[in-house]
Amino acid sequence: MIWSLFRRQAHFAKPNLACLGSLFLFGFPLSIGQFSSQILNVSDRYIISILRNDAEAGLYAINHDIADASVRLIIMTLMLSGYTAVTECYEKAGREAAERLVSTLSRMYILLALPIVVGTYFTQHDLVLLVADRKYAEGADILFWVSFGVFLLGLAQYQDLGLHIARKSGLLASIVTGSACLNIILNLLLVPVLGFRASAYNAFITFAVLSIIIPIFSRRWLAWSIPWTSLAKIAAALAGMAVVAALLGRTSEIPYIRLALQTSVGAATYFSLLLLMGELNWRTFMKLTI
Repeated sequence: MIWSLFRRQAHFAKPNLACLGSLFLFGFPLSIGQFSSQILNVSDRYIISILRNDAEAGLYAINHDIADASVRLIIMTLMLSGYTAVTECYEKAGREAAERLVSTLSRMYILLALPIVVGTYFTQHDLVLLVADRKYAEGADILFWVSFGVFLLGLAQYQDLGLHIARKSGLLASIVTGSACLNIILNLLLVPVLGFRASAYNAFITFAVLSIIIPIFSRRWLAWSIPWTSLAKIAAALAGMAVVAALLGRTSEIPYIRLALQTSVGAATYFSLLLLMGELNWRTFMKLTI
């Protein structure tokens, strides 16, 4: 009886095969690209375990995840709204407005993420001691290379927005898959010689290649440009932060105190210099910190 009542009341619309086909053609290559990205993330650990040993694989995994999480938090925070905003801007205001928005979002990403990478270089050993057992600190020197690589991966996600807008998901998937293959080849060649550290170097190389190739293909539909003036000011502020972090690294023998000083005073120095140079205004700074 319930089924009879349901059949009388319900009206099933015929599926739009053209729409479904379009979604499949766009989404299926993206799923392949995502699968390749996952291979890129985990294959290095298996290669280290097979070609070296499980101990080195564990060292790499712990240190990699610490560095990865520190930068990926910024990527996820900014990209959750960035893609939608750029797409909407492109549809309503056109290509030039969308390109300006991408440049602005890229600048904000660089401004927030790059100091984490630089800070990691000066605090990597103490950072591992804070969140993991002392035995894992042996591999702390890879944190900088991993965080730098993840930073470039995040930058590539702004660079590839043109491919998304043009629905060139197949091209994007091909580029990501090619990068995954490059990473695997480099690991197979170098891990037996250099150990687990080779995987960190290879990840950096792979993501650097990705961030060079993607804007070349994407600029036909949406050009990505580096805000050079902003980049110069950010670099100057980072240099000041690096000097402070290096000096504070000698102030205490206690890792946690040293880490707290380097992080707090280094960040204060960085943002103060940006404010002084006019790269960051007070209103924007308050939005970032509150």
